[in-house]
Amino acid sequence: MNLKNLLFYFLILLFVTYGQFYHQYKFSDPNLGNNDYFYYKEMIKKPFDINATGSPFVYRQFTTVISKFVYDLGIFYDSKIVYESDNDEKRIYFAILSSNFLGIFLCLFSLIFFLIKHYHLKSLEIIFFPILLITSSFGYIFNGLSVLTEGWTYFFNLLIFLFFIHNRFLSFVTISIISILNKEISVIYISMFIFFVIIHDLFFGKKINISRFKYLFTSVLSFLLYIFIRKKIFPSPGHEQQLNPISWIENLSNFSLNPSFIFQGFLSVGVFGILILIVFYSKRIKDFYNDKYLFGITLTIFGLYIVGIMSGIGNNVGRIV
Repeated sequence: MNLKNLLFYFLILLFVTYGQFYHQYKFSDPNLGNNDYFYYKEMIKKPFDINATGSPFVYRQFTTVISKFVYDLGIFYDSKIVYESDNDEKRIYFAILSSNFLGIFLCLFSLIFFLIKHYHLKSLEIIFFPILLITSSFGYIFNGLSVLTEGWTYFFNLLIFLFFIHNRFLSFVTISIISILNKEISVIYISMFIFFVIIHDLFFGKKINISRFKYLFTSVLSFLLYIFIRKKIFPSPGHEQQLNPISWIENLSNFSLNPSFIFQGFLSVGVFGILILIVFYSKRIKDFYNDKYLFGITLTIFGLYIVGIMSGIGNNVGRIV
């Protein structure tokens, strides 16, 4: 792919996304479902301060450090917005939204590059079809492009997936370790995904790719490193039940399906629903067990629901998925 084409796709992606950024800045309000912002804003004020806020938020430093750079550089667009705050917090609000937008933009641009290079796609409509699906989905509009840490989580999730399927082990290790400094869910997701791909190899491929185990061990060790940091090196109070097996069992046994969970937990995952519909509509149901990546991501999503219920995050599981 030449530089001219890259610039062309970059500009199209910019036109697709910049209006959404402005809309979120003008009309979003963290009091209406994105309450984690109130933890992250304290981290922007006090970067790398373990006492800035509680666990697990204080360990998610990557997004807030980028936000701090944006804030310190004075990058800011002053406008009347729905979220009521003083001028300094408005700048913080703009900074963390900008940080998330940058992470999402790099994720989507990397996805475009992957689709062109890996699948040799040339049609503009086909290349941007998944991009438009993502950027019009509920999860992206409400939580992804927000004042949380989701933007860079999108980016790290994509990178560790690509490095895994392209067998780039050193890059996989590096990004896995960096990702736990943004959000621990990235190594949880990739650990489950690789595990289910191995299961697919075992039951359907009849042959196990031994090299996959080093990726699985790396992702699991990355999560154990996160736990070690959280519990031993820089302990911070808050949400201790998330790492308590007894609480996991209690949350799972006490769970009951309710309308709120259905709306926020399931319907917010619109892109995956579209994938399922396409598979059935095109009569490719066999792909659920023929395609190891579709098999892996499907079971991973169901697995993430179980993990979410066990950790007690309630309706937030839809955002996590």
